[in-house]
Amino acid sequence: MKKRILGILLALCMVLCIVPTSVFAEGKVLSVNADITGSGTAEDPYLIYTAEGLKAFRDKANGGERNAFATLMEDIVLNDGTFDADGNYTAADGSAAEPEKWTPISTDNNQYRGTFDGNGKTVKGLYVNTGGDEPAGLFGYTGGPKIKNLTVDGCVIGKDWAGGILGFSHGGVIENCTNNASVTVANLNSDTHANVGGIAGVTGAKLIGCGNTGKITVKNVAQIANVGGIVGHQNNMGLPIIHDCYNTGEVSGEAGKLYLGGIAGAISQGIISNCYSTGKLDSTGSTTVYLGGIVGLNGALYNHTNNYYLEGTADKAAGRDE
Repeated sequence: MKKRILGILLALCMVLCIVPTSVFAEGKVLSVNADITGSGTAEDPYLIYTAEGLKAFRDKANGGERNAFATLMEDIVLNDGTFDADGNYTAADGSAAEPEKWTPISTDNNQYRGTFDGNGKTVKGLYVNTGGDEPAGLFGYTGGPKIKNLTVDGCVIGKDWAGGILGFSHGGVIENCTNNASVTVANLNSDTHANVGGIAGVTGAKLIGCGNTGKITVKNVAQIANVGGIVGHQNNMGLPIIHDCYNTGEVSGEAGKLYLGGIAGAISQGIISNCYSTGKLDSTGSTTVYLGGIVGLNGALYNHTNNYYLEGTADKAAGRDE
């Protein structure tokens, strides 16, 4: 009898060892090996666990699920090597020598307008090098999403519009997001303007509680460049605000006409408040320069309040007022 019971127990142990490990959550059984779960609604958002899950979500959004809800459940590693401040890549042992390029979430034809909750997680090893006209970032050309609680690190290279979180947005809210990636636009010799920022290249979104530590760079741009620690160009769609944001990264620009600021390169409308910048601001090589500790070109109709920049990084808060 004892031998029979022992045999049954051993058989059960063997079965449990070959069945995928599962966890119980609110009456559901979810495999911990899942890349992505959920249906993308507010009540049942996509839950993203892996890099493959993030790619799957990207494909869903770019395929037409513009209003999907999604939440990161783990840190996501897109490349397991490291990028230095200038974007140079060092592969991890046993990994490919070159990093895998990321295709941004959201396109001009399918502009993402949903809610993406980073849930305090980090997308690591992000490498974007669009090479074309599409905006560069973890997100590309968006239609006014809510993106929150997200950190990215890695390297973003764009042709004209680039940011760590997103390249372009018509509106929306970006809240509690941090960029640690280098963001670069270089060799733009056309009439197109460069718009480069740590969080966003061009946006009409409300930017709240966001920060940048990455190196933001514009090189060899023939025409106008708007470069900022948080945003390149905050445009006049609605009444955008930049509130409780900071920049500690180096911001540099080389252009025919350069608008460079610790927080924003140019702002067409809206308010910057409770923000600070301590990063180095460098306009070496530019022909015409408007450099401000907070904003390069201030076209806003409202007063900015309670903003600070490190003494020695700029002579004044706004490079040019309009």
